[in-house]
Amino acid sequence: MEQHHCQGGEAIHQIRLRLGLTLREVEQLGRAVAERYGDPRYCLPVSRLSELESGRVTPSLHKLFSLSVIYDRPILDLLELFGLDAYKQVSCADLLPNLPTHPTDISPLSTNLRLPIRLDPSFTPRKTLLLTRVIQEWREVPPDLLAQLRPDRFIYVRIGQDNNPMHPLLRPGSLLWVDTTRTEVLSSGWTDEYDRPLYVLATPRGYRCGWCQREGRHLTLLPHPASRCSSESYTLGQGVEIIGQANGLWLPLNSQD
Repeated sequence: MEQHHCQGGEAIHQIRLRLGLTLREVEQLGRAVAERYGDPRYCLPVSRLSELESGRVTPSLHKLFSLSVIYDRPILDLLELFGLDAYKQVSCADLLPNLPTHPTDISPLSTNLRLPIRLDPSFTPRKTLLLTRVIQEWREVPPDLLAQLRPDRFIYVRIGQDNNPMHPLLRPGSLLWVDTTRTEVLSSGWTDEYDRPLYVLATPRGYRCGWCQREGRHLTLLPHPASRCSSESYTLGQGVEIIGQANGLWLPLNSQD
């Protein structure tokens, strides 16, 4: 633990020096962050900064946030300097308990996202192929642009193992990309079960995902015929809300039930 204190403190010290900031200037900027949020825990007194940089203490979460703002560094990167590698969270996915269907977050932990920008001229969407063989150039998407590509209107919902009315169309562990602005229940416009809109509901019994029929305030959740689940009837406004319509799907190939 002490080794992480020293290494993290020295790293914080070097970041400040490279930015040309004095301890007093960092203190003033920390005070500005505290005033912005009306919380003195964001303050960075010179005495505490000296203890941090010398490795005698570990910064609190609020002070680490202030440092991330002042030094323009992702807070997760600063956490790693003090021995907490948040990027390991992804490798613990197999430890998840048997959770019911619920909203989740699959935002990348890193601040930048690499996307393919140039494909081999031989690429054609008509053929099944290995994409890594045809991608000729990757480019990083900066955080500000990435934020625009992931607007607040979309959420992710993970399908649980229990009470899954859309099994086997949706396997446990499937991730739905849900548009929260599309809450109107459509009554026509599809040709088969794959085209029919899927809706996510918040109910007193938990989150539900399935086909829906609506008549006024009365809403019926329709299960897949092979799921062996029964239809569920609700009254909108009585603890029931249409979260949104599924706009995309990631489907695991191996069943998790």
